[in-house]
Amino acid sequence: FQGENGRISYALLASSDSQSHFSVDSTGTIRIARRLDRETKNEFLLTLQAKDHGTPSRKAVARVQVKLRILLFINTG
Repeated sequence: FQGENGRISYALLASSDSQSHFSVDSTGTIRIARRLDRETKNEFLLTLQAKDHGTPSRKAVARVQVKLRILLFINTG
C-alpha cells in the first residue's frame, strides 16, 4: 500500500493495568515497559490495534495473551 493507506499506527487499548506494563512501537512490536512480577500477576491480556491513515481509515485488533512462567537453569558443568 502507498500513501496514507500504507501508514500504520499501533496502539495498546486499555485493559486493566496492561498498558503500564507493556508498550508498542511504530512497527507493532510489543515490549515490556516495566518489571513484571509473576507472584503479583502471572497473566496479561493485551488488545493491540492497527490503524491506517487512509480515508476512510481502517483498523483491526488482535488479542495477545502473555503468561509468565518460571524457567529453571541448572548448571551441570
